[in-house]
Amino acid sequence: MLRLLKGIAPALLSISTAFGVAHADAQLSPDAFRDALMSELQSRDTGTLCLSRLENSGLKFGTSQDACDYHAYTETAYVAYLSTPSRLETILDVEADRLVSIMEQGADDSDFASRLVVQLRPGDFVNSNNKNEASPLAARKFAGDMHAVLMLDSPETLSVVYENTLERHGLTEEQAFGLAAANTRRRMGAVVSDDYGAVTRMYSENGLISGQVWLPETCSEPAQNAVYFLYDYNGVLKVSEDNPLGISKLLSYARNMTGDGSSLSETVVSCSDGQWTQLWPATHASLDAPRAG
Repeated sequence: MLRLLKGIAPALLSISTAFGVAHADAQLSPDAFRDALMSELQSRDTGTLCLSRLENSGLKFGTSQDACDYHAYTETAYVAYLSTPSRLETILDVEADRLVSIMEQGADDSDFASRLVVQLRPGDFVNSNNKNEASPLAARKFAGDMHAVLMLDSPETLSVVYENTLERHGLTEEQAFGLAAANTRRRMGAVVSDDYGAVTRMYSENGLISGQVWLPETCSEPAQNAVYFLYDYNGVLKVSEDNPLGISKLLSYARNMTGDGSSLSETVVSCSDGQWTQLWPATHASLDAPRAG
């Protein structure tokens, strides 16, 4: 079962860059920081560790080439580094300890039904995780390039769930998404919003904000009409549908971030009168999102 490390730091690099926060030239880039973390992990290797680079400054790792099934994304640690560059070695050491600990713990699917949640992920994420797997991910098309993916929530990790895992636990996909809707609400934690002019940025204490976008109550009444851009695993930009200036700014941020490859999603979606559609890039066909149970 593939695991994803959850990052709950609010000040992610991609959005900081989009809003014009400058960083000193002497500081490591996100990819260079990721590579330094990989070097730190390699220094602890006994000869079997699997390591490879992922997009968005991530890395794939595992205890061996046959068990290279963990993904980590370094935004949280990188933000800590940006705030105090002099602590680079300490930050890398702590982060490497955390990854090693997760590998040593192994996969845990205890209390499966109570830990199921839904997260939005782009199609590339679904395709890459389905590659060379015996069973596809438990996922449904949402809107734009996004899919609703069933995951197993833990304090520090999110594990993707495959269809054969549901079968092993005696759950249909419909039952699993129904449980996941309730669990996503319960496990969301505090949702923090801050405003950048006409654009609102949201993230959640438990790193599950994309699941809130998927929940049916997010797009159930005309009063809730809004435009959304999922720029990171725990970062969403939102603007009311009746705010043309805000939408223009959000689209500008989306173009910049998709253009330099720093965003998670490649589309901006709109909730209008209970229906999800792709707002940008322009499309002539509505993309109806499945309803949560």
